[in-house]
Amino acid sequence: MGELSCSRQISSNTRERPRLIVEGARAPRQQQMLASIDLNLLLSLEALLEHRNVTHAARHVRLSQPSMSRALTRLRGIFNDDLLVCGSSGLVPTPQAERLARMLPPVLDALCGMVNRQGEWRSKTIMAIPDHQALILLPPLLPLLREHAPNLDIVTGSFLTGALRRLEQGEIDLA
Repeated sequence: MGELSCSRQISSNTRERPRLIVEGARAPRQQQMLASIDLNLLLSLEALLEHRNVTHAARHVRLSQPSMSRALTRLRGIFNDDLLVCGSSGLVPTPQAERLARMLPPVLDALCGMVNRQGEWRSKTIMAIPDHQALILLPPLLPLLREHAPNLDIVTGSFLTGALRRLEQGEIDLA
């Protein structure tokens, strides 16, 4: 079974653009259909419908303006519709684009919900660290971990005797 992953959130702290990747479809028909559509285009469509400006939409999803223009061209081919046309105050959605705008949020949410099962995922990291270093390093680190990895448990201890061997054997994760 192939990888199934999804990302839709845009963080101001990262240079990475949002991505939707879905692979591993079971049925050949589904696989063929999904293989012909880059799901990242749905994120581009969402941004275009929200901003109604190619440059602003490109900036929103961290693409270049020419890349967003190419994405719009591909979307027009997929949906066999102009989707957005030039108007006096920017791009104006066609009736088809307005229908897609209503359908898109629940579709993207469902895709992300299928993939991002944060409530089910739990992980534990074991750190071999002396107590006095833990008192210095962990206070600024824990709030960041709670925000970005809420289901990650940190276990610390002074496992310094044989730490390298334990690290190599996978008994501890960080020393």
